[in-house]
Amino acid sequence: QLREQGTDVVMVDTGNSYEGLCEYLGGKYISYTEKNPITMNPFRINRAELNVEKTGFLKNLVMLIWKGSQGTVSKTEDRLIEQVINEYYDAYFTTKRVSYLCFNTFYEFSTERLPKICEENGLHGIDLSSYNYLLKDFYKGGSHDVTLNENMDSSLFDETFIVFEIDSIKDDPLLFPLVTLIIMDVFRQTVTAAKAADISLLDLLGMFEKAYREQS
Repeated sequence: QLREQGTDVVMVDTGNSYEGLCEYLGGKYISYTEKNPITMNPFRINRAELNVEKTGFLKNLVMLIWKGSQGTVSKTEDRLIEQVINEYYDAYFTTKRVSYLCFNTFYEFSTERLPKICEENGLHGIDLSSYNYLLKDFYKGGSHDVTLNENMDSSLFDETFIVFEIDSIKDDPLLFPLVTLIIMDVFRQTVTAAKAADISLLDLLGMFEKAYREQS
């Protein structure tokens, strides 16, 4: 019905449930594999896209890697990550200390700046060693170094029916929510109809709920 209304549709699939439908409708079916992971660069934005919503998304992304999907985040940690994200973009847009926006440069900037912010504000008990260690997995040379550093194929934005199949990571407590989160963010900005955005969001929230139940 959405297709008949000319609405763009983006879906997340586990178990190849929508592969046949996608092929029938001439859509794009993208499967996540270890050799060919779904890659995106959520840090690369223009100044106009830098707002409270985007900052909140990136903060959640960083917290997910650092603390896990069921980790506890203190108010201090929340504020700390929000500050370093804002300073990172200021270093790119204003002072030009950062030359390119991606997870690699964010990791380098944040691991250098966070200890200084803690010292400047007399903050103690923040486990920055675990931050450095866990986020390093997505930094260059890490096992997931392409996931948040390589841009998504721009031709996808011309498609009207896209299915992301992520069955291979549905049991991964980190990659599963991480990949669905960044898919949701990218296509929240690109779908052309509010209903399509709602449908996509519901699919993704359903995936999160399922993952949470299985991990509990």
